[in-house]
Order: sequence, then structure tokens, then C-alpha cells
Amino acid sequence: MWLVVCVLVMGWWCWGGGTALAETAIAVEVDPRETVVGRPVVLRVLVPGDASAVIDIAPIVDFTVTPRGRVVGSRTGPDGRPGVVTAYRFELTPRRSGNGLIPALSVATGGTRLTTSPATVVVRPDPGPPPTLAGKAILLDAALSRPNPYRGQTVVYTLRLFRSVPASGIAITPPAFDGFTAVALPGQTDTELTAGGKRYAVSQVDYALTPLRTGRLALAPARARLSGIPGAPGPSVIDGPALEIAVRPLPPVPAGLPASELVGQMELDARVPAAPVAAGQEAGLEVVLSGRGNLAEAVLPAPMLPQGLSARRLSTQDTGGGGPDGFTGRRTVRFALRAESPGRYTLPGPRLAVFDPDREVWRVLSGPETVLSVTAAPAPDAALAPPLLAPAGNALSLAAPRTAYASGRFAEAAQGFEAALQNSCNGTALAVCLDTAASWRLAGDTGRAALWLYRAELAQPGDDAVAKARNAAGLPPLSPSLLLGNLLPRRTMLASGALAAAILVLLLLAVRRWRHTLPRGAWLMAGILAGWLALEAGWLALAPILAPRAVVTAATAALSAPEAEAEVLFTLPPAALVRLGPRRGGFVRVDAGNDALGWVARDTAVTRLP
Repeated sequence: MWLVVCVLVMGWWCWGGGTALAETAIAVEVDPRETVVGRPVVLRVLVPGDASAVIDIAPIVDFTVTPRGRVVGSRTGPDGRPGVVTAYRFELTPRRSGNGLIPALSVATGGTRLTTSPATVVVRPDPGPPPTLAGKAILLDAALSRPNPYRGQTVVYTLRLFRSVPASGIAITPPAFDGFTAVALPGQTDTELTAGGKRYAVSQVDYALTPLRTGRLALAPARARLSGIPGAPGPSVIDGPALEIAVRPLPPVPAGLPASELVGQMELDARVPAAPVAAGQEAGLEVVLSGRGNLAEAVLPAPMLPQGLSARRLSTQDTGGGGPDGFTGRRTVRFALRAESPGRYTLPGPRLAVFDPDREVWRVLSGPETVLSVTAAPAPDAALAPPLLAPAGNALSLAAPRTAYASGRFAEAAQGFEAALQNSCNGTALAVCLDTAASWRLAGDTGRAALWLYRAELAQPGDDAVAKARNAAGLPPLSPSLLLGNLLPRRTMLASGALAAAILVLLLLAVRRWRHTLPRGAWLMAGILAGWLALEAGWLALAPILAPRAVVTAATAALSAPEAEAEVLFTLPPAALVRLGPRRGGFVRVDAGNDALGWVARDTAVTRLP
């Protein structure tokens, strides 16, 4: 009996208790990661949940520790879900220069004892008063935390205003920071010091600068304007020193990895939903880059997709903010995955190169391998299929596809409707065009369904049945043409345009003979109307040539160059509406909107609209 109990307890510990401890991760955050002797940093110990915790801070010997209380809030965890977390805040004042160590801390909470990860703070010596302060009542000084950073590595630009005289108004203007991205760090530090027998008030402001190019970059002098100084006739303007910073280029990226300009300490993660999805439905993929550095400028690569899986980029979200070490937080890129056939699709873990400026080495970040499980889509019930729009007595030969549709063989029905239509949706064929789109949609081929819906919209713009079917399929409308081109059928517009052009020519010939019979306004109005009709018809005829559009009928890879071995930028999903650009070597450039440009092979599943 006792043996059974022990086995059960051990099983609970391994599967229940062990899981709880693994999920109850204690994280630490230090802000900033660089400071000077005597200037405190903030340590946050993040404990999941709102239960009380006891944190042993005795091992911290490089800092003077001052507890600053606890705050209960919400935070997004590693799984992407928000959760309650309690932040215990401590103010750490460094006692000496060098690398200040925050060792692993013991945390007791909920009857368990956990351990945090260690952290390090770079502590620089207190700069003290600058030598140029001697004999001056006011001085504006500037300094850089690093004289020769790497491109993309953040440095701190510090301005300190020393004054031994009172002033009622003080304004400090930094330089333009050409060649850098600049973020003003929050807060202004006000202290006092004694130098040369004088007591100085010191005001300090900091800026996080990230160099954008290599070489020697100049920082112009900052300027301080002080008003209300006793005995001064007016405001005093003080210029600080000009500085120069030597920015080093990054060493070459390791072979086999794409070019990277990421600098800092980062981690890479990827996740897909654990629950299976049905074929034809979309599932979310999240690629998360977290840490500190220039990650807010990161361009995460598109996922490497196995055969049969397509992806489209959804959004990019940044959470966090700028600090002395650059942007601290996470960048999340979301993709929508789609598979038309059931199975297990394994996505290789994403890989990215990040340069660690502290160790001066490249680190290869590898995200986890993810698996998407796709189940077979439920077969559509023929009894629930919408009725066909084309009448049974239609002039086209529709008996066979109508029989296939009634029997639930929707792909066969769609192919029969296509053979009868011969790519035309004009006149009485419009209803058959919509039946073709409905058949392809029920067969699970959203790309060909979109193709026929857009063909129907081009043939009969403004038709209520076409608009209803397109909205039901979740497709955006075609970009508007001119006024009448959105209301009248294509054939009607072309015929009206030809007639208007003929009328315009006749008007020009008749105006000489009968210009005195009718008022000038009547001639002018008739000419404007005829010219407008001719213009609309001309644009309708030339638009497919000057601005051609196409529909993606199957998932298609968009490449970075017109070459078969080029990098895949993104995947065009079925039913996507794109604009076609120049052609080159068997490839055509496509524009999917939102600055998504790529090259696809001309023999791929991208069908041009008329």
C-alpha cells in the first residue's frame, strides 16, 4: 500500500508538480544595464501570479539594495498569452566600478523555492567634474559611454550642466544627431557636487544613440540657455564641446546565414497552435525575437515551408521601449499558414545571426521546430449547397455539370461549367459564372472561385448578385474604374465609347456649318459628354495593358529576384489579387499591396484578368 502511495506521489511530482515548477519561471529585469558608480539601477523580480513571495537579497554584495515595494499587473508570457505577474522592485546602487554581479536569487512562493538567473550590470567610474570646470560658474559638458561602438550598437550621450549661480529658466538643446537614431531617455538627474571650493548644481540628461553607418561621425555642440541669472543683462547661452565617434563595421556574418545587422543580446522563438486545423483553414504562426539591442529594426525572415503549406504575412508588433542598451522588449511577426491537404507539416526552426558586441562574436539564434497538424476538411453536404443561379433551360450545355453539382461532385461540376463558359461571363453567362465560382468554393479551391468572381465583376460591374457573392467569399472589390465603368457592362461601355468617338468626330465636322444655329453651350456640352464617354471606354480598353491585374489561384512563392534560386520573400495565398509589373527572363513582378513586391514564374498559378 505504501509503495502505491509513494508511486502516486512521485508521479504527481514529476507530472503535476514538475510541470508547475517549469511553468512558474521567475524572471529578472535590470534597467539600465549600464550605469556609473553611485547612480542606481532598478531590479525587478517577476513572480507569476499574485501570491506573496520572499526574495533573498543577501547574496547581492556589489550593490546597496533598497526595496521599493511590489506591483501586481499583467504581462504576456513566453506562450504569447497574458497572465498575472507580481513585480518586486529593488533599487541597486553600485559600490564600485566594473561588472556588478546580481547572483541567482532564491525565491520562496506558494510552498516552493525557485531560483532566478544571474545578471550583470556594467558599472563605469564616476566621471566627476570635468577639468574644464575650473574657474567657471557655468559649464555644459558632453560625454559618450563608448568612443568606438559597432554599427547598430547603442551608446549613451550624456549632457551635464554645471552651474554655481542660480537661474530661473534652463533649456538644454541637444545636437541634431545626424547619422544616428536617437531616443531621449526618461528622467533628468539633478545632483550637487563641490569642485575648486565651489558648490555646483548638476543637471544631467541622457540620449540613447544607435549609429546607422560606419566611419567617423561628428556630434555638433549642444547648447544651454539660462535666464534669470543675477547680475546678467539677459539670457546666457553656453555651448558644449563637439564630439566625434568612430563607428566600427560589423564583421562578416557566418557562412550559410542571411545577411544580418542585428546587434545585442536576443533570443528567437516560434510557435503554432497545438490543436489541429482543418484543411483549407488558416492557422497562426508567431515568430518572436526578444531581448535588447536594435531588434526594433529587425527584419525577420519568412518561414521555411514544407511542400503543400503556404503562408502570408499578417502583422508585426513591437512591445517594449528604448533604453541605454537599445530597444528592450520583443518583436512579434505573425503569419497565417494554410494547407489544402491533411497531414503533419514540420516547419524548420527559424535561424538568425545576431552580433554580441560585448563578446565581439556572432551568435546564431535558432528557434524551435514547429509542427502543424492538419485534418481532412469535412465533405460538403450536397443537400446544403445553395441552388444554382443559371436556369435549367440555359442555352449553354449544362446538363452534366448540373447533375454533378446535385450529386455533391463540386469539382467535376466546376470543370463542366468552365468548359461551357469558355472564359466568358458576358450576358446570360453571368449566372453560370457565379455557379462556377460557387462550385469551386464548395470543392475547396478558393483561388479559382475568386478568379471567376472577379471575372463576373469585370463583365457586370455594379451587379447586386455579383457583389453579394464576392462579399460572401470575403474578397475585396476590384479597384474602382472611372464613373460609368463601375456601373455598365464592359461590352456596353466599349460600344458606347466607339459611338461617342464617332459622334465627337461628327460634331467637330458639323460645328463649322451649323455653329450659328445652336447655342455655343449646347455644342460644348455635347462635346464634353461625347469626349467623356470616349475617355472611359479608352481607359477600359487600355487598363489591362497599362495596369494589368491577376488572381492567384494556388499558393505561389514570391522571390526576391527573377531567378529560380532566389530567396523566397513571402507566399501569395490563393485568391490574392495582385498587380503585374515588368517581365524578365520568364518571371513577372507582382505587387500584392502594402509594399509586398516579389517575382513569380510566368507559368505559375497566377491568372491574368481580362
